[in-house]
Amino acid sequence: MSGKVLAVVGGGVVGLAGLLSPSTGIVDSHAFMLALQGDAEAHGASFAFHCSVDSGDWNASSNEFLLRYQMDDDGATLHELPCDFVVNCAGLGAPFVANSFPCTQHDPSFEVP
Repeated sequence: MSGKVLAVVGGGVVGLAGLLSPSTGIVDSHAFMLALQGDAEAHGASFAFHCSVDSGDWNASSNEFLLRYQMDDDGATLHELPCDFVVNCAGLGAPFVANSFPCTQHDPSFEVP
């Protein structure tokens, strides 16, 4: 639903858009994530599954990030992936990922409260 409809139906909830499951209130999160992945890939996004992020850097001359990662089944080889955007979806590991990018390091570093 649109943000305007969300504000009315959601009792003043503010957002760009929302999902409504009127009969159960339950959304199939796996199917929803697959739909989001499909939409993102249709618009040029790439996903790296079963990988562990090692570090990353911002390359100002190429105006892109360089992401260093290891495949989970081969932790011995470090791979590099140039990318325009990085979305940190590491859950509780997100602070580690954020702190592995020197361009985001600051005092204090990111941490889980």
